[in-house]
Amino acid sequence: MAFLTQNFNLTGLQPGDQFSENGYAFVDDNLVRIDALLALGRDHEHTGASASIASPVIAPSLVLATDQGSLPAATTIRYRYSYVDQFGNETAASPEATVTTASPIGSPDAVAPSFQDTGGTLTGGLYFYALTSYVTADTAETRLGIRSDISVNFSTTTNQITLQLPSLPAGATGFNVYRRAPGESVYNYLTSIDMTVATPPTEYIDTGAVSPNCDRQPPNSNNTNSQNNVDISLPGATPTVPANVTWKIYRSFTAGVWTASNLKHVTEETFFGSGLIDPTFLDLGGGTGNETAPESSLIAAQPSKITFTNASEIEGTAPVGFTIIPFEVTFSYGGPLAVTTGTSVWRCPFDKAQIQDISATLGRGFAAASTNVIIDVNKFDTDDVTPSWTTIYTTQANRPNVAVGDQVGTPTIPDIINVTKNDMLSIDIDQTGGGATPTDEDLIVTLYMYVQSGSLTTTVTI
Repeated sequence: MAFLTQNFNLTGLQPGDQFSENGYAFVDDNLVRIDALLALGRDHEHTGASASIASPVIAPSLVLATDQGSLPAATTIRYRYSYVDQFGNETAASPEATVTTASPIGSPDAVAPSFQDTGGTLTGGLYFYALTSYVTADTAETRLGIRSDISVNFSTTTNQITLQLPSLPAGATGFNVYRRAPGESVYNYLTSIDMTVATPPTEYIDTGAVSPNCDRQPPNSNNTNSQNNVDISLPGATPTVPANVTWKIYRSFTAGVWTASNLKHVTEETFFGSGLIDPTFLDLGGGTGNETAPESSLIAAQPSKITFTNASEIEGTAPVGFTIIPFEVTFSYGGPLAVTTGTSVWRCPFDKAQIQDISATLGRGFAAASTNVIIDVNKFDTDDVTPSWTTIYTTQANRPNVAVGDQVGTPTIPDIINVTKNDMLSIDIDQTGGGATPTDEDLIVTLYMYVQSGSLTTTVTI
């Protein structure tokens, strides 16, 4: 029996296997998958953008209908789906969703026949009658119910036969009447009786006026509630197929068995030229192919982003936006310090940045005289509904400072560290070094961060 390789689920053949194993994967899917893996190795880059397509984790949405199709009655039907990339590689299949079709309707009991020698055109002889039950359409019927017979007087040819109807089986909507007349060897269809009317009839009178349909005999099997179909769609209020993929649907009638279960590879566009794949499929009960629902993804992923800690780690030029590298922003304040609200700002030009720490330093030969120099960093988040300047030091005691007698402050880590494109940062001087003769001048505040872009240093003068 064919097997799958450990790493990339290529189909391997064993003695006695046919090339048709697993949907001819040995001569088809294998080549496509190998080609994709070679291309991945050739074009490999640490872009940080994963080439992987995530395997679906939500089961498909199912809607059962009984107006068409051939899915059987009294059956639990199981569905899963997967995504397929442009090379034919496939994700692991989703969790399963199930629907259960209704049970068949029961065959009816026997009629109670009686005859009258006037009112009809039936000749004498032995008549047999039996009913089937049907649901909605008179062709969706049970097998023939219990037979009844009645012998009619040979002396007249004006007979009619009254059939007292039994109770309608649960779930049925009507009866079909079948008759085997004298000299006939089979039961032939006579008429249908709709029992959904306001006042259902309790009897049927066979006067001979209705000619039997000699081409319609009772079915050999109960086909009620067997005209089922399932509308399958991707989950979500507005189902969509992710960009650049198609999807496969798998169906099984047996719990835990997904061999030879491929129902449909959906590649049809929602409309011609749209590039959007139809997120729904109507299962009318067609057969499945011999592919097995995959339990692990066959799509190889690109590696995650890397962080450069030193320029020597880079050979050549690192592409902008494709790497995470160190970055710093410096705010400077010349001359003697004064309490002030920052007026100069730095706007983040990168998609993402993360502050590592912030430090404050005074100019050469200067120090805080009698009180610590304390600064604050404020952020203007452009993604907020009502953006405003807010400190990134929720715990104010952790604000950067230069202690009395010192020139260099200890780096501190803010409570809010993430900055995104177009967010702005500004510096406040909340407290100066004090003293009768201030000795704190030429402040420099440096923000050390990692950014997703090229290596630059920005200086802002306030």
